[in-house]
Amino acid sequence: MGVFQNHLMAGAAAAASASTSFYPHQLEQSCRFDRASSTKLVRANAFTAVTTFTFSTWLKRGILDGNVQYFAKFDSDKGIAFNADNKITIYNGSSHSAGDAIFRDITGWMHIVLKVTSGTGQLYVNNDTLHTNSGMELQGGADSDTIGIGVYGSDFFDGYLAETIIIDGSALNPTSFAESTNGVWVPKDPSSLTFGSNGAWLKYENSGDLGNDSSGNNNDYTASNLAADHQVLDSPTIGTG
Repeated sequence: MGVFQNHLMAGAAAAASASTSFYPHQLEQSCRFDRASSTKLVRANAFTAVTTFTFSTWLKRGILDGNVQYFAKFDSDKGIAFNADNKITIYNGSSHSAGDAIFRDITGWMHIVLKVTSGTGQLYVNNDTLHTNSGMELQGGADSDTIGIGVYGSDFFDGYLAETIIIDGSALNPTSFAESTNGVWVPKDPSSLTFGSNGAWLKYENSGDLGNDSSGNNNDYTASNLAADHQVLDSPTIGTG
């Protein structure tokens, strides 16, 4: 199934009434990132660069304003973003890899996975394989590892993120985080995964601490310009319209 057909089905399913039979793993909330308010989550933990890791998140775009919007930064100059052409670009610090797929939908949820093996990042959207880029790494400290902000301290993301996960030391496929149910790509319970010492699991379940890490590592992120009202009852398994 193609990215766009799967994406539309996922959006329609999210707007429907969720059931535990269809969605055995419920995502009860998401975090609303507001570009105009420069919202972000920053992890201060310092650690040596990791070249094999996995980034997974459920995402819904907020606005299409013609600007670059980074939703994750893995090092001081490496990250993943929507570019001005509404393509998802993997930036390795010197070059972008954006592919051909265009994402203009601001109503439906999508699942994004960046699987990095020895520095080479493979992008998946709703389990469809897209493009790659080399030279990727995850590194902590000095504002390196951030959610919702770009590689130059700008290019903020506008939209919603749910169940954001970083796996340290393992390159995992999208099927580790989600599965197909009646042709719809839906979340799986990630609690049995090995997150690695620098991994993190952001559920956005505590409105007073949106950067809380639930992986067991206590690799918390510090919220900036994010308040309790940035936690919203909208996710791939529930929808408020």
